[in-house]
Amino acid sequence: GLKNIKQATHFFMGLSDIFNTLRTMSKFVIAKIQGKVVGGGVGLVAACDYAIAHQDASIKLSELSIGIGPYVIEPVVSRRVGNTAFSQMSIDAENWKNAKWATDKGLYADMVTNHDELNNRVNEIAERISKYSPSAVKKLKKLHWQNTEHWEILLPKNAKITAKLI
Repeated sequence: GLKNIKQATHFFMGLSDIFNTLRTMSKFVIAKIQGKVVGGGVGLVAACDYAIAHQDASIKLSELSIGIGPYVIEPVVSRRVGNTAFSQMSIDAENWKNAKWATDKGLYADMVTNHDELNNRVNEIAERISKYSPSAVKKLKKLHWQNTEHWEILLPKNAKITAKLI
């Protein structure tokens, strides 16, 4: 467990660093979601550029139910699904939202019904993207993530808020 504020800050700063790294990479990051996703995992999916999920990949933001809030992941998740869906998930902290809900809200780009199809779809997209111009991909990724430069400061600040609540 997280025994003190220093450990808790280090833990949540790790999430912040992962999100900022994914955000600033020059290539698209494709996520393959095979099962349930909770808390920071939802943030991780939202920080990827394209996510394909199995129909059993339900999601939940449980932070409020354990005495904290989803402060580090909020900018990432809200950017992907919008403020309304983020509010619904963060307040309804004990209930799972199904994969269709997550797809409808834009967290998942696509949802499939079996694991073979999931593997095939991820491989198809990765192969297709690999044939695109690297400089065009880099520029498009930068466009997709415009107006997030302030996350270099915002996410660490939110990590400290969460650490204090722990």
